[in-house]
Amino acid sequence: MVKDKIRHLYELLVNPLGTTVVFLMMVITVYSVIRRYFLRDPDLWAFSITYWIFGIMFLFGCGYAIYYGIHTSVDIIYNKVSRNGKLILETIITLSYLIPAILLIPHAINYAWRSTIAGERDVTIPVISPPVWWYKWILLISLILIIPAAILGYVKKFKEIRQSESLKR
Repeated sequence: MVKDKIRHLYELLVNPLGTTVVFLMMVITVYSVIRRYFLRDPDLWAFSITYWIFGIMFLFGCGYAIYYGIHTSVDIIYNKVSRNGKLILETIITLSYLIPAILLIPHAINYAWRSTIAGERDVTIPVISPPVWWYKWILLISLILIIPAAILGYVKKFKEIRQSESLKR
């Protein structure tokens, strides 16, 4: 089925990417701590790099949390409503992710494009002044990834609700 292929592709992309980002952040943080506390020679770039990596992790984590349903929810209300109420709540929750993501995409394109054209650099690290225009594209990519995550997560949750209600009967 097409939906299963999309879900499999999404899982193939998101899981290794998340693992790589967390590992990279850990290595840079350990390197920075060793350099600062043991060699008494702090790095100028390590904080900025870990800041960027955390931002990437957070942005990609949004789609991941939506897809796997590990975001925050209020079970007190959710568990008290009927099957139809749960479906309505899931629809509202999904639309609360989906609509802002779709509406923000044109702005994210403009934001990333302007930064790319300007060749934007991080002036807080004067020694190397690394380019940051590429980082602006991460926002756009994460917004785009929220769309299939929200749709696939909704379909998954919809099936779970229908199955759990049929098991109760």
